[in-house]
Amino acid sequence: MTALAIKTRITVKPAAWWPAELTERVRREGKVLYPVRWSRAERRAMRKKKVVPPSVFAERYRVLTTSVIPGPWRNSVAPYLAGIMDAWAQPFIEEVDMCKCPQSGGSEDMHNCCAWASEFAPGPAMYVFPDELMAKDNSEQRVQTMFKASKHLSQNLTGRQDDEARLNIKLRNMLISFAWSSSASRLGNKPVRYAFGDEYDKWAQPVSGRGSKDSDTKANEPSAIKLLDARMNTYRAMGLNKKFIISTPARVKGGIWELVETAPAKFDYWVVCPVCNHEQLMHWGSKDSKGGYRLPPDCRDPEKIYAENLATYECAGCAARWDDYTKNQAVARGGWRERTSGLPLMEHLELHKPRRIGFHLPAWMSPFIKLSETAKAFLTDLKDFTTQHEAKPWVDRVVHSDIEDMLKARTSLPPQTVPREAVALTMFIDNQKIEKWFAVRAWARDLTSWLVHFGRVLSFEELTEFLQAAHYDIDGGGMKGLWRVAIDTGGGGKYEDMSMTEECYFWIDKMKGLGMRVAACKGASHAVRDGGILSVGKPLQKMPSGKPVPSAMQIISLDTVKLKDMFFANLGLACKGEPRGAYLHAGDEEYYSRYMRHMRAERKVEDADGTISWQQVNPDNHLLDCECGCLALAHPLWPGGGVNLLPPNDEPAPVVKKDDDHGAGQWLPQRKGGWMR
Repeated sequence: MTALAIKTRITVKPAAWWPAELTERVRREGKVLYPVRWSRAERRAMRKKKVVPPSVFAERYRVLTTSVIPGPWRNSVAPYLAGIMDAWAQPFIEEVDMCKCPQSGGSEDMHNCCAWASEFAPGPAMYVFPDELMAKDNSEQRVQTMFKASKHLSQNLTGRQDDEARLNIKLRNMLISFAWSSSASRLGNKPVRYAFGDEYDKWAQPVSGRGSKDSDTKANEPSAIKLLDARMNTYRAMGLNKKFIISTPARVKGGIWELVETAPAKFDYWVVCPVCNHEQLMHWGSKDSKGGYRLPPDCRDPEKIYAENLATYECAGCAARWDDYTKNQAVARGGWRERTSGLPLMEHLELHKPRRIGFHLPAWMSPFIKLSETAKAFLTDLKDFTTQHEAKPWVDRVVHSDIEDMLKARTSLPPQTVPREAVALTMFIDNQKIEKWFAVRAWARDLTSWLVHFGRVLSFEELTEFLQAAHYDIDGGGMKGLWRVAIDTGGGGKYEDMSMTEECYFWIDKMKGLGMRVAACKGASHAVRDGGILSVGKPLQKMPSGKPVPSAMQIISLDTVKLKDMFFANLGLACKGEPRGAYLHAGDEEYYSRYMRHMRAERKVEDADGTISWQQVNPDNHLLDCECGCLALAHPLWPGGGVNLLPPNDEPAPVVKKDDDHGAGQWLPQRKGGWMR
């Protein structure tokens, strides 16, 4: 008799379900038992666990610490996440791929699945991140914190400090390891039952050695996803493997978008209108479509729309306008539906039992992203809107190979004529050793634009005369001058004692003395950070040769890659006759032949790694650079704000008479057959 035994004899009574032989034996021998007081740990070990779905498990035991809403996990905060993790836990599901927007809770969904596995189906797990620092940070700040913050989950920790390393977390019943995409050694040294991949589109090609620079070794290594799949072979043979891959989209091929689009079952989240109960799939929409985002008719200022929450969503059923609160109500009442069958999530899984499924999660589902934030992205950066809000890869706006396609963007306005909707004119100059190319664009407040003038001059003297006289006729009467002017200051040597850049600096200083401000720019995509299109440098102290700068001058670096993407996207909109398009003025094919040659001087190519970049195919790309510069001058990120801040053009533009002191109209040689023809 042990110390834990209770000193009370209990006669065993036969149970109704016992076999007859055992019942007779107990009655014959008069068996008695002494009940034992089991410890809490022993009772927990012997208790049969009732398996619950991950969404239920998360609400019971998950505690958030680094979230904007700390405390117990609540499925009601982001209702679309519950179905994803419950689908992952289905026994026949081997892989879940989620193409998502940032700040949607996808990573936390993945952590919930890992915690659920440690409770009901333990097995070795591996997290894979784009780089080593991200792997270590997530281990310490996310996964370890998840187990420590919950009283229930903390029971799975061993309590030994050595078992809570930055790259390995050893629980009582399973091991969680952390790897990064560029390390083949971390990806290939242990069997794995559960694989969790975060930011898949940012994964790098693995190298065999840690920190290896050997390009041959790098080229011979399989991709990170293939190395991860190879770690699961043992458990795959027994049907026990599970993989969860999430990412914001960055590329069309070989990324999360391709994984979702090629999945046998693809799911979209349908919302239900709180007013009319109409079930619908949310989208950006247009002014002619049923449902979609709606902006105030009298405001296209992205900063004002964002600051005052002016964007709404129109129900496709009853045309009710949803604010952020109503939108979240519609999301809470919605659910996932399969794209082909139209069935709800669990009904489709039960009927078809697919092994791999994909989810698409745009920003308008997230309670952490306002409607006006998405509207601001649409008005300021179309690429950011597409990848970060629509959760779709940026499809390269193809430079039209056929001249007829580009000429669809023409209007009926003659050259050097400003539309009445325009509120400003921008001019950008591409400085070359022999000639200076320029383009002039007219801009409306919503960033719709029209090409007004393009051409070249042969010297800074001719350029100075042109700028002093540059005014253009407004359609319907009046004239308009230039609002902003900038010049590309890049270039090599020109004279023995002066470079093209230094000559350009002196000319800018001369123009300042004449009362005209010309901004100094250069194309330097590497110098632009934080997702912008430009950055302003520090005031120059001296020129490249060491000569003093004539006066205070700051160089504005332009991200030409993003600007080209934006310009051709706007050109495509103009070909369709849509707002924000970059339109051309009237002119036949012969007139536009040189312009089109410059537009087709660069094209986008994709290398073997899936990297997309602009490559020059002929040297005549000067007008393309000018168009990109005009776009930067009008953009809201330009110092001082963009054209969206200018007052509405309700009244006729200020008239500059042709006989005044500016000499307006005398330097418009396109009409007069002069030197800029």
